[in-house]
Amino acid sequence: MPAFEPTPRGVRQLTDYIKKKGKGVTVYTVHEIKDWGIGAEKVYNSHTFDNRQPITGIWQAGTDSAGMILARSGRVYTEPPRNMRFIGDPAPQVAGPLGHGNTGDHSTEIDEGEIRGLMKRLRGAPDPRTRRV
Repeated sequence: MPAFEPTPRGVRQLTDYIKKKGKGVTVYTVHEIKDWGIGAEKVYNSHTFDNRQPITGIWQAGTDSAGMILARSGRVYTEPPRNMRFIGDPAPQVAGPLGHGNTGDHSTEIDEGEIRGLMKRLRGAPDPRTRRV
C-alpha cells in the first residue's frame, strides 16, 4: 500500500498522484481515538478530491488541499487500511441491549441478571424529589 509522508517531497508526490488520477481520487488517513474506558483505537478516514481551488486550480478534498491533509494527519495511504474500522462506522457494542441492525429496534429481551442489576442501581440512586440542584 503506497504511503505519502508529511514532507515537502511527500506533498509533491501526493499532488502528482492526484493530478494523475483526476477527479474523484480517494486517499486514507489513520487516526487514534482515545476513550476513557477502553484505551485507544485506531480508525481510518477517507478524503475524496472532487473540486478545485478557484484561483490556483489545486485539487481539494472538501476545503483541504493535499498539503493540509498531510500536515494535519501525517501519513496518507492510497488504499483503506486493513483490520481497522472507518471513523464513521459505529463502535463495537460493549454494554446495553443490542438492537436489530441500525433500525433503532431495541426490543430484545432482558434477562434476570440485567433486571437485578438495573434494580440495584435504582435502589442506590438518590430520590429526585428530595435532591438539591
